[in-house]
Amino acid sequence: MGARRVRIASLPPEASDVVLRNVLSRYGDVRNIQAETWSRLYRYPVANGIRLAKMTLSTHIPSRITVARHRVLASYDEQPMTYYGYNDTDLLY
Repeated sequence: MGARRVRIASLPPEASDVVLRNVLSRYGDVRNIQAETWSRLYRYPVANGIRLAKMTLSTHIPSRITVARHRVLASYDEQPMTYYGYNDTDLLY
């Protein structure tokens, strides 16, 4: 499936990258996790609340996953569409 940049949204800042890495490791090899920042046009780097995980996928990640008891959004290029309530691709056909 190859290398992907996975964006994780709606994860509170107090949730650690270690916990996120443990959850994402079910779907492949996690290389790096970092906080995404607003445009470099700002004077200082400001985190925008999204975490960016660089990883090599072995299987697709559902669009919604649970990390530290929080339902978060996961998105990346060529991710199959999933039904919002069930994370199931079969319900779309």
